Amino acid sequence: MNNSFGFIGFGEAASTLAREIKIMYPKSHIEAYDKFPNDAMKEKADKIGVNFFLSPDSMVKKCAVLGSFVTCSEVEAVAKQMAPLMAKGSIYIDFNSTTPAKKQTVNNVISENGSFMVDAAVMGSIPENGLKVSILLSGTRAQEACDFLNELGFNSRKIGDVPGRASAIKMVRSVFAKGLEGLFIEMLLAAKRYDVSDIVIDSVASSLENKKIRDVMNTLVLSQVNHSLRKKSEMDCVMEVLQDVNINPVMSAASRDVFAWISTLDLKSKINTSDANFQDIIDIIDSIKKV
Repeated sequence: MNNSFGFIGFGEAASTLAREIKIMYPKSHIEAYDKFPNDAMKEKADKIGVNFFLSPDSMVKKCAVLGSFVTCSEVEAVAKQMAPLMAKGSIYIDFNSTTPAKKQTVNNVISENGSFMVDAAVMGSIPENGLKVSILLSGTRAQEACDFLNELGFNSRKIGDVPGRASAIKMVRSVFAKGLEGLFIEMLLAAKRYDVSDIVIDSVASSLENKKIRDVMNTLVLSQVNHSLRKKSEMDCVMEVLQDVNINPVMSAASRDVFAWISTLDLKSKINTSDANFQDIIDIIDSIKKV
């Protein structure tokens, strides 16, 4: 088994990484296959110095490590296609953003054929950051995959032996990251329609800037013990405010529903907030009701 790295899927993310690898290590062996090739893709691969294949059969056999960069809907099908083509003991790294359950399915498919699957979670934008983007790896051969990738210039690290763990981190983090995007859009649109944008933005900035995230979590999560019902009522009013300027209060309604649910848990009788932190509250909520 040689040291070639093969990209399965050669869209923007894969081609960006391949280009940076070849710039850093011109003599590296980089291969690529895409199910939906076009002339522009092939020309890009040729310009970068990547060997582009129209069939996966011969490419897969050349590679010690494969990296899957396909659409979420293709994750399992592509693994099933590649598994029988892979050499025994080779490594299949699934870089796709999908669920831990699907990563486990891919692991089962790959391992049945004597190869090894590693779950990769890309914690940022590849087009923006290239090889500098942080990549978390989990799986029985995660450390080997980590060493291989980092020798090519990647910024990866092992965080566990179980496939799906890396993806769980990425997906759970997205609750915050993507939720924050939705909150910003809803807030900024309402601020614009009420002509109060600058003051609202400055107020939010003063609440968050130069504060540690765990301190913010303590303040906001601990406040649920005594104020969840009041917050629920406030969000009812917020929804009216947004509806008055023809904004569908999707994010505000979701927040209202969370506060309404927490208000039914009677947290005040279960904890003394004077010496508690946000994790104590989460532990209690988790023990009361699995959500």
